[in-house]
Amino acid sequence: MKQPKETYFSHATLHAKARQMMQALEPVRRNPPLPYAPERSALLALDLQAYFLDESSHAFIPRGAAILPGVNALVRACSRRGLPVFLTRHLNTPQNAGLMSAWWRDLLTEENPSSALDPRLERGTSIEVRKTRYDAFLNTPLETLLRERAVNQVEPLLARAPDCESENSAAT
Repeated sequence: MKQPKETYFSHATLHAKARQMMQALEPVRRNPPLPYAPERSALLALDLQAYFLDESSHAFIPRGAAILPGVNALVRACSRRGLPVFLTRHLNTPQNAGLMSAWWRDLLTEENPSSALDPRLERGTSIEVRKTRYDAFLNTPLETLLRERAVNQVEPLLARAPDCESENSAAT
């Protein structure tokens, strides 16, 4: 019998859990924090694909449904203000998958319908960035796209595990 996946937070508990996480990070936060400069900022939504957000997928991440309304609100707000929005889409081939295919037990190929960005995700004026590794900067045009737009602050959003966020943080 298949075990249900644990939902770390739901739409109802999202804000309280986020406050708890932010309080836990307080000891390691930069003091003082960098001033927010919206004119030099971009939204980066990582791997919000049907593969991770569809309940029928073996790679389903339950917390994904909880964050989608907030992600959509941010995409709309950034698009209205003319701020760049980048949506990453993880894709692999048998040649470049490496251990990813073993970890996820299949390949997220271009032809795989689950590789598409989740249909509930609003696109606004976003730019899709295709990637083959957890790191959204490695062998992608993302850094060039950010530099062309004079972006030096990125707000990352993701539904997947913290390992992805740490990979992207290390690259920035």
